[in-house]
Amino acid sequence: MLYLVTQFNTSIRSAITMKVSLLVPALFFSGALAAIGSYCKDSKGIYGTCQKVNKCKSLNGYTKTNLCPDDPDDVKCCFYPDCNSNGYCQKDSLSCSGTYSTGDCPGPNGYRCCNLRTGKPPICTRDEKTRRCLII
Repeated sequence: MLYLVTQFNTSIRSAITMKVSLLVPALFFSGALAAIGSYCKDSKGIYGTCQKVNKCKSLNGYTKTNLCPDDPDDVKCCFYPDCNSNGYCQKDSLSCSGTYSTGDCPGPNGYRCCNLRTGKPPICTRDEKTRRCLII
């Protein structure tokens, strides 16, 4: 009787181990895909969102490749798409020359429209000595 209980417990343990070993890689693999609308970031730390190229271009944004891993070729990182009549989309943790509005940008809740702009912000790098923006 003890032998049968031990064998039964071993069988259950093996079945659970096998299910877990199949589940764990699936969880890791699913995280490798960047969903449309999720944040992406370039090498300079500028945030955008993963969007279909057509959508980004229709909003006058610009795209960079290889920042939305394992997505189809027509999904790229979209930067500074237009919103409303006088704004551009960016992370709302960044400064805005006007005011932020919600619901006008493709992406997560923190990716919002900065209204009342004079132009899209320059793409720049910081000078090591002065920490000023150098347009690249």
